[in-house]
Amino acid sequence: FADHIGAFFYPDELWWRVVGRFGLPVWFFLAGYSKSLSVGSSLWVGVAILIGANILLGQNLLPFNALATVIIIRLVVPKLCEFSFKNRERLLLVFLTLFFLGFPTNNIFEYGTFAFLLAMFGYAIRHREQAEVKRFYKIFCLAVAIFVSGGQIVQFDFSTLQSIVCLLG
Repeated sequence: FADHIGAFFYPDELWWRVVGRFGLPVWFFLAGYSKSLSVGSSLWVGVAILIGANILLGQNLLPFNALATVIIIRLVVPKLCEFSFKNRERLLLVFLTLFFLGFPTNNIFEYGTFAFLLAMFGYAIRHREQAEVKRFYKIFCLAVAIFVSGGQIVQFDFSTLQSIVCLLG
């Protein structure tokens, strides 16, 4: 709620956005952490309702909303993780690719491929006892937290104090 209040009512007060940066990443983390990979009809209906509301209000259709991002995560991230956690070279390649695609894909769906990194963070925590994940998950999770926070800091041009709070969040 804080992020939306800041975006719509107080766009010049970045502290609303700083606090708001804590909320949605948790949902992407949980989408990767979840045992369920199903993309039920309720998600599709929710996406359709939100897109319909955008059309009625004359808003842009892109980027697609966060529910669409959750659907994409559930369809892509499990296979991406199975591929990525095989060895450190694959994980580094996928990490860097997703990070550098984060800003351009943010124009297509909310959080872009940064959301994939957050979901992979959740996947790594859930599967941390698996041999192939166990070797890399701590460094990977730390890197995701730093780089995704860094992306938000750059996107919103946070002050030093706001950047520290965002990173800690």
